[in-house]
Amino acid sequence: MKKFTGPVKLALSMVLLIVVVASLTGCGKKSPEDLLEDASKKIEAADSLAFENATVKTEVKTADNNASMTIGFSGQYIKSKTDNPADFQAKVDMYVEALGGKNSVTAFIKDGTIYSDEGSHKLKQSLGLSQEDIKRLVGLNDNLKLKNFVKKSKQDGDKVILNLDGAKFIETYMKDTEDKVPAQVSQALALLKAVKIDDMIIEATIVKEQLTAIKYNFAMELNGALVGTPGNDVKIEVSFDIPKITTNSVKSIDFPNFDEYIEVPSIDLPGLAPGGAQA
Repeated sequence: MKKFTGPVKLALSMVLLIVVVASLTGCGKKSPEDLLEDASKKIEAADSLAFENATVKTEVKTADNNASMTIGFSGQYIKSKTDNPADFQAKVDMYVEALGGKNSVTAFIKDGTIYSDEGSHKLKQSLGLSQEDIKRLVGLNDNLKLKNFVKKSKQDGDKVILNLDGAKFIETYMKDTEDKVPAQVSQALALLKAVKIDDMIIEATIVKEQLTAIKYNFAMELNGALVGTPGNDVKIEVSFDIPKITTNSVKSIDFPNFDEYIEVPSIDLPGLAPGGAQA
């Protein structure tokens, strides 16, 4: 696996996040969440996806101050037409808003390379993603399927709402991953053991068996002693919202001329062994 520059890595993460969300929602008996299962399978099977005006909003609160960050993105994704799932194509228009500033980037993925246009400079970098890398990124152990964490669910018209046991999810995630990642990643994940996480809420809109929107909300609290502020706990609230999803609507992506993009050398991330995950 490779380490990417900040904007490039963030753009790639947004693309993969859409695929991961689809894989998270699988499995379950007949119930309101079964509608989400069936719709998510159609997302996974789709030849292409388009998503508009998506946002990831994070608020960090302490007794002394608050801070927030918003990542907004719209994009297109075309599934690989070969046996290698890493041969996908994508375009993402993205902005990051934080600390009173706003930065934008447009990223393209084609032929195993990610191209980023930040206005002032244009970069390209090899993805270095293998078939196994893709499987590790989107393939979840059955223990981590959302059906195992549903505390309650309901259907309200076109909407399906799930309340998940966040604490149980973290505990299961730790048990499932602690022996599969390198030491430094395992140490970082160990911080999750000290996190108090509230219920996770998923709200999905399903129209004619098609997933057309999805939203995740959750909050967690971290002991201040772990981040150098004893007695001043940190609360983090996260909202991930994709208000419009369409499937099989993208036939091709309008790529620019990549000749003027400057190649950025890849940097190996030490200790990331097979079976691990890129942070």
